[in-house]
Amino acid sequence: MSKKKKLVVLSAMVLALGTALFLNWQLSDAGIAAKENDASEVKVIGEAELVNGTANGNFDEFFSAARMQRESSRASSLEILDAIAASADVDADAKTTAAEEAATIARRIESEANIESLIKAKGFAECVVMIGDDGVKVMVQSAGLLPAEAAQIAEIVTSETGEDLSRVRIVEVK
Repeated sequence: MSKKKKLVVLSAMVLALGTALFLNWQLSDAGIAAKENDASEVKVIGEAELVNGTANGNFDEFFSAARMQRESSRASSLEILDAIAASADVDADAKTTAAEEAATIARRIESEANIESLIKAKGFAECVVMIGDDGVKVMVQSAGLLPAEAAQIAEIVTSETGEDLSRVRIVEVK
């Protein structure tokens, strides 16, 4: 295959991956926005943003759906990256980039699991963490998140990810 065709195939795969990631964040933001209450209930703790939400009492279903959406999006992204890495028509630089992106996704998956475990260890019944290029979103089940609890969650997230506090959103799901 000519070099020009390889570049076209690589560009198409990178564009597909970018589209999948963009759609994931747009859909996850839409899901969070649908669960948020009005702005009068927003509490700011440090630079982190605490937002109230509602799961209409069906927490298991809400958190399950959020996890499924996150995993589905990641699976499709990894599938595209695997296709790039396995393709004989793609040059070594593209394969290296695909491997680096897959490693980034793997690190995010591990960090999300660690953060969720640490938050649950603090006594919260359920939570879901989503790490993306635009920051970290934490949805936590609580009947009334106290400022000290939100600070604990923010500290866990920042210490585990190294993310700046201003890029951390904590959403309380009631």
